[in-house]
Amino acid sequence: YFHDGSAANLEDVFRMAAGVTHQAENQIWNAQSVLHSDANFDVYINYDRTVRNRAFVQLNQDGLLTFSNIDGGAGGTGHLEIRYSSPGFHSLAIVRVNGAEQTFNVQGTGNFPTWRLTGWFTIRFENIQLNPGTANTIEIINQHSYHYLGIDEITVS
Repeated sequence: YFHDGSAANLEDVFRMAAGVTHQAENQIWNAQSVLHSDANFDVYINYDRTVRNRAFVQLNQDGLLTFSNIDGGAGGTGHLEIRYSSPGFHSLAIVRVNGAEQTFNVQGTGNFPTWRLTGWFTIRFENIQLNPGTANTIEIINQHSYHYLGIDEITVS
């Protein structure tokens, strides 16, 4: 099914195929976050080639990444997938969709050495509430964690 393992069966393919993907590097991040890109060979040398669009945003403690003007179509119930990498330590993060917060456990993604973000997992949030049109904001916060979190992209469906 999908080469990155994000769709283990045919049902997952159809569930995920209708979404719109938004790259982290095209969004807004705060001062506790860092952009890593191939513009300075950072991703190529220190990370790996599985980063999509050759860039990602690293959220350090209290790091915030904001995706604005997300199209919710007619509005209503939707789904959110976050493609992330973590150095292998258990930590918590927050996803906020139009002000509604959910805390999630960040599992280590098998990076070796642990400081490199070379493994990428996808976490899915079901039944998020989206506003009609582009009046939607999605925030990812690495709050209360001493470990960083790499965000490659999100998919909203």
